[in-house]
Amino acid sequence: MAAARADFQDKTKAYKKFHSFLINNFDIDVNVAEDLIFSLEADIKNDEKISDAISDFLSNFQLSNVDESNFIGSEVIKFANNIRQWTIKGYTPMELSQPTAVNKKKIGRNDPCPCGSGKKYKKCCGRG
Repeated sequence: MAAARADFQDKTKAYKKFHSFLINNFDIDVNVAEDLIFSLEADIKNDEKISDAISDFLSNFQLSNVDESNFIGSEVIKFANNIRQWTIKGYTPMELSQPTAVNKKKIGRNDPCPCGSGKKYKKCCGRG
């Protein structure tokens, strides 16, 4: 099973987007970008503080101002929020931040129809 290997990278949509971001905005090789992302992903999956992971990642670039750091940092955070993490049982932070479905009350056959017709549900919209 590929996912059991230590060097496995799940090339998700977030991975591909972040990889493209690095290639398109910086003069780096494809393999270098993959290595940087692998290292960042390992830091995040091993529950390193996100600020430390970002600092480690940014140390690989020659940045001229704070705006560039913020630009890359925001992309790193987007990527980090879409990585499956061991500490949260394989979920991504984005999946856990999604609102849960609200159970709506089931309409009984003899209840008034919710469309407002005044008829029973079975005689109105409940016809199958």
